[in-house]
Order: sequence, then C-alpha cells, then structure tokens
Amino acid sequence: MLTQALAYKGILESQTHRKRLTTETNLSLTRDALAAHHNDIDTDETIWKGLHNSVLRIKTCQFLYKAMHGMQKIGNYWNHIPGYEERHACCLCETTETMEHVLIHC
Repeated sequence: MLTQALAYKGILESQTHRKRLTTETNLSLTRDALAAHHNDIDTDETIWKGLHNSVLRIKTCQFLYKAMHGMQKIGNYWNHIPGYEERHACCLCETTETMEHVLIHC
C-alpha cells in the first residue's frame, strides 16, 4: 500500500543534490581539524550527525548548520547588492569577512 509518507520518501531519494563549493570546503576543513584532534577520519555523515547533537542547544545547532553552508550575510554576500558593496569588508581591518575571520582573527 502506497502512503503519502512512503511516496514522499521515494521522491526525496530520487532527487539529486548539487554539491555546494562552500559546504564541501567547510566539510573538508572540519574533517581535517577532527583528524588532527583525535587521529580518526570522520565521514560527512558523522559530521552532519554531530551538528545535531542533543547536548547542544537548538540555536547552536542552527548556527553550526548555517556556518557549514556559509549562509551568514557577511563577506561576498554583499558584493552583488547595489549600495551595500562596502559591507563585504571588516570595519576594523578592511579584509573580506568570513566566519573564520569574525570568530578567530578579528
């Protein structure tokens, strides 16, 4: 018997997902950092499951998910919006903002 839930699951499985360069880069950086920390290679699946850890607050999980996909409105996001191009640069050091720059460097 075909249910709506089963049909929806079949549709999701049949769709192909395009790979995003930012996400793939951040997954690679995360994998390298985890390997250096505990000498074990993590898969993409274990990294994604780790982002949804029940120990973390929901807001923290959402932040990590958005950071992994590069969804923050910083840096190059502003380059294509007329009148807001100057927002791509850090106000302190004038380099292009990235999440790594915001959290670690500046």
